Amino acid sequence: MEFFVQRLKDECGVTVKTVIGFPLTDVVNAAQAQQDSSTDMARFASDGVSSVIFVGDPITPVYFTSAATRQQYFPEWIQTGSALTDTAIFGRVYDQQQWVHNFGFSALADRVPPDQTPAAKVYTWMFNHTAPAVTEFPIIYAVVNPLMTGLTLAGPRLTPQSFQCGEPPFKSKTAGGQPCVGQQYPGMFGYPISPTSWKTRVANAVLSWGDHLWPWDDYNQTDDGTLIWWDPNAQGPAENNVQGKGLFRYLNNGARYMYGQFPKGAVPWFDPNNTQTVFAALPAADKPPDYPFSCYYLCNSPGN
Repeated sequence: MEFFVQRLKDECGVTVKTVIGFPLTDVVNAAQAQQDSSTDMARFASDGVSSVIFVGDPITPVYFTSAATRQQYFPEWIQTGSALTDTAIFGRVYDQQQWVHNFGFSALADRVPPDQTPAAKVYTWMFNHTAPAVTEFPIIYAVVNPLMTGLTLAGPRLTPQSFQCGEPPFKSKTAGGQPCVGQQYPGMFGYPISPTSWKTRVANAVLSWGDHLWPWDDYNQTDDGTLIWWDPNAQGPAENNVQGKGLFRYLNNGARYMYGQFPKGAVPWFDPNNTQTVFAALPAADKPPDYPFSCYYLCNSPGN
C-alpha cells in the first residue's frame, strides 16, 4: 500500500489523506461490517476525502455506499477492477446515489453475449452444445483455465518451479535471472501472449505470464484493461443475464489499453456517446478459429 500511495503522489500529484484496512465481508461478520462502515465513512467525510479508491471484496461496498448516503457524504468512487466490483451483478446492489459517481479501470474482458465468450466457445467446441450454465461458466473458466494450462505446460514432474518454467533444458531466463521456459515443456512463463491477435483485439483481454509484456516477472494473467463508468439508468442484462437497470459503460467503444498506453488528458467520463455496455456480437477481430468438433472424452455424456 505504501508503494501505491507514494506512486500516486510522485506520478500523479495525488495525496492520499486516509488509508484504512478492513476484513473481507461475509455473512459471518456482516453486522460488524455495517458498524465499521459507518465509522469509516464518518472519518472520510471529516478528513475531507473527495475520492474513495476502493480495493477489496465485492460485498463491502454494499455497506460503505449505504453508510455514506446515510451520512449525506457523496464522494467519487474510483473503480480499480477489484474482485468483481466492476460487474453489473454487484453494481446494482450498491447504493445507486453513490455508485452513480463510480468510474475508473477494469481488467475484465469487455462484455459480449454469454454464448460468445471465449469460455463458452471452448465449451461448445469440446462438447458440441452450449454450456448449461452459460452465464456462470466464464467465472469457472477464468479459474480453471490457468490451472489446467499450467499443469499441462509443467511437464511430467509437477513442482512449483516446473509449473512456472517447465522442464529443462531451458531456453531463457526470468526477469529475476532464473533459468526458465523449457524447450518441450515451457511452463506458464513460456505461454505465448494470448489471443494471437492481441494487437488488433477489441473486446478480449490480453493474457500472458512472465516477462513477455513487462520488465518484471508477471504472475497475473490479465495484462490490459479498459475504462468504465457506472450508468444507473442503462437497461440490459447483467452478467447473470438478469435484465434490469444499471450497467457499466466502456469508454471509446470498449477500447482496451496496455500499460502506459491509456489516454492522457481529459477523459469523457459519464458521457454515453461512443460507449458500449454489452457488445451485440463478438467483434470480428476477436472471433476464434472455427475448429471442427470431435469427441475426445466423456463421449457418452448427455449431448455427445
